[in-house]
Amino acid sequence: MRYVLEREYDIEVDFCDSLPVRIMGDEKDFCFTELEQVKKVKENSENNGVVRCTVNSTLYIFEDGGVFGSDTWKPIQGIMTNLGLLRYTRQNPLESLPKIMRLGSLLLTPLKGEFKGRRNVFRLDYLNDKDKMSEKYFSVESSELFNLWIAKIALTIQEYRQMGNAILKPIDQRTDKDNSEFVVGHDFEELKSEQASQSTRRSSKRVA
Repeated sequence: MRYVLEREYDIEVDFCDSLPVRIMGDEKDFCFTELEQVKKVKENSENNGVVRCTVNSTLYIFEDGGVFGSDTWKPIQGIMTNLGLLRYTRQNPLESLPKIMRLGSLLLTPLKGEFKGRRNVFRLDYLNDKDKMSEKYFSVESSELFNLWIAKIALTIQEYRQMGNAILKPIDQRTDKDNSEFVVGHDFEELKSEQASQSTRRSSKRVA
């Protein structure tokens, strides 16, 4: 620096509020001005309400066209809560009955690569209204949003397995006992076994 000053060189110093980062193979620019927005998202995820939303965005749900129809990805609104995944139609949200995939039975499977023409796809196995195991496929627009959904769903499932119904308590009212390991009402080993059986049946169909 002294040498530069003695030679009377002109120096230009540029400051910026962003820097390039790589997250799970994806390159993007991280802007420090986004920290406030990230802080608000975190506060929203940890609000003190009984029913809490951790992530909320447009989801595309896969609808099998069957033998004569065409497969489609239908846009819906998805909200991950501490009750489960709430979903409703975007066109008439107040006229159609919202659906919820109960948290106590959710099993999450992220899919790699492309599935039925879309990327960023994950599968949720769940107990339907007839208490039978069913599955739904969902997709989002970007890998960043995909990673957020995967993280929030997995975290919420883990919290339920640890706390059971205490997950509905406001965070500031939880006790150490609430945060201890809890044996949930559903047998998750049985659910996983059923999920494995379904995967075997799907594989058999593809081979056939």
